[in-house]
Amino acid sequence: MGFVLRYSTLSYRSLWFDEGISIKIAQLPIPGLLKFLYSDVHPPLYFYLLHYWIKLFGSSEAAVRFMSLLFGELLIVYIYLFCKKFLNGKTAVIASLLISISAFMIKYSQETRSYSLLAFLTIASMYYFLTILRDKNRLNNFLYVVTSLALIYTHVYGFFIIAAQILFLIIYYKDIEKNRLSITVMNIVIVFVLFIPWSLVLLNQISTVSNGFWIERPGLSDLLDTLKTFNGPVKNDFSLILSAIIFLFIGIITAFYLIKRSIRIKYLHREKIYILLIFWFLFPIFIPYIISVVKTPIFYPKYCISGYLALIILFSNSLSKIKINYLLYPTVLAFVILFSINIKYFNEDRTEEWREATAYIAQNINISTDEVLIYPDDCKTFLFDYYFPRRGAMVKGIKTEFAPYRLAAHFALRQVKTVWFLYRYDDYENFNAYLAKLNYKFVDKKSFQFITLYKFEKK
Repeated sequence: MGFVLRYSTLSYRSLWFDEGISIKIAQLPIPGLLKFLYSDVHPPLYFYLLHYWIKLFGSSEAAVRFMSLLFGELLIVYIYLFCKKFLNGKTAVIASLLISISAFMIKYSQETRSYSLLAFLTIASMYYFLTILRDKNRLNNFLYVVTSLALIYTHVYGFFIIAAQILFLIIYYKDIEKNRLSITVMNIVIVFVLFIPWSLVLLNQISTVSNGFWIERPGLSDLLDTLKTFNGPVKNDFSLILSAIIFLFIGIITAFYLIKRSIRIKYLHREKIYILLIFWFLFPIFIPYIISVVKTPIFYPKYCISGYLALIILFSNSLSKIKINYLLYPTVLAFVILFSINIKYFNEDRTEEWREATAYIAQNINISTDEVLIYPDDCKTFLFDYYFPRRGAMVKGIKTEFAPYRLAAHFALRQVKTVWFLYRYDDYENFNAYLAKLNYKFVDKKSFQFITLYKFEKK
């Protein structure tokens, strides 16, 4: 089911700006890729993988998104394995089912960005973390180091997952067999040692972000928006209601379960797993939120995708506590229907329609006399070139701080007859007025999702 839902709409939406950046970076030679990432804010693993993925499978919409879909499918498998091994079979079935039909996870399993990989590596790291505390197997040690190292080489929010694991060890170190504790600590040390080659770059990236970044300082409403985002890419009232129901349900069932049982915490008893899940849920959300409020804004809802997995597991485990089958199955079915309704909102959600806007221009452009201007920067020209089927048209990306006199000289030299002007998100009336001063008359305006297209002709 998870594969069908993800694959059936894999090319439903046009690539958008961030996906264009991913492809543009990944298509650079490795030295150029590294040079670009030095001045970016992301670790390199996802872009390395995408670089070689494109070499093998090409750069079509379906091809570049399929890697994220693959990690999304592996996530479903590992959610099942995690819950089956450390909780119970009912939780495993419910959690894997809800992840399969989660509009939030479907979205990022279809996007050429690192979030699906981040989610998969989170559950894999947590799985092997608990496994090495319980089972004696050198392979598990190796797999923990590999998945955890890959996690922090994928996204800086991966560090919050490792931090949750470390706090868990600190709290329960007396209850863990000394040999296994020392092995686990050594594995974590190895992970951080192997991250040293990128650490200097990370420090430079932190300095860059501290001096100014596009993320704004969050307020309490942003935490609410995070819960909405978890329940689907469209921030509607339904998502908020579903979030409230989920938290209320988890709270009531968990409280009843813990009160009913004596809270005697034995080695890796399920109550301890609950504590780890709570850390896992809170750390990727509240630590970056606090950092953003106190120092530098780094909090963004979709970056908290790791915490979403813990929420789903907690919720599924709460559902599994319903012992009466004639209540359990209708309850699970009701929540499956609620999650499925959000897929409807997901299918109505559109990203930037570069494919549609470019197709419209391609049908109407005169390549020999027309010019395409794209604002505000060069990456937009990459998306236009990606979709444009007819080569030879003059395409110019306009920087945010563009100098009007340069465009005047450019037009004078080229004798441009028709100007097609694409602007992302809002209207840019100042530029339109400037074109009028250059003796161009406004002819037509067409709106696409998050893109406005203007057409001007020489008077």
